[in-house]
Amino acid sequence: MTEVHRGDKTSVAGHDIKKGSDDSEWHSHGQYTKQTKDGIVPTTPDKDQYNSDNFSGPDVENANDIGKTNPGYQSYVSGPGGSVRKYDSGSGQVTVVKKGNPDVAKPVVCGNGSKDLKQCVN
Repeated sequence: MTEVHRGDKTSVAGHDIKKGSDDSEWHSHGQYTKQTKDGIVPTTPDKDQYNSDNFSGPDVENANDIGKTNPGYQSYVSGPGGSVRKYDSGSGQVTVVKKGNPDVAKPVVCGNGSKDLKQCVN
C-alpha cells in the first residue's frame, strides 16, 4: 500500500511506481463540475462537462504507462455518483465493478480538473 496524496483544486500528484511494485491503484473523482467564465464550478450530473463517473484521458494514459513495466496493472476510479470502474492496462478494457446513481451525488466545494477531459474512456 502507498501513502495518500492530497490534491489541490484541479489535480493530485501521483507517486513513483517502481517496476513490479504495484499491481493496482485507486482514485476518485470527487464531484460533477463545469467550466464557466469564473473557472471550474460544481454542477449537477446532467450538466457535468468532465464525464466525472468515468476514467479521464490522463487516467488512462497514466495506467498504460505504468502497465508497460507492471504487466497486469489495473486502475480503479470511483465517481461522484457512486460508481466504481476498473481499467485493465493490458487489455484496455473498462469494467463497471459497481453501478452508481448520479441522482444522489451532490456538488461540493472544488473542481476535479482544468483540462478538457471529454476524451474519456466510456
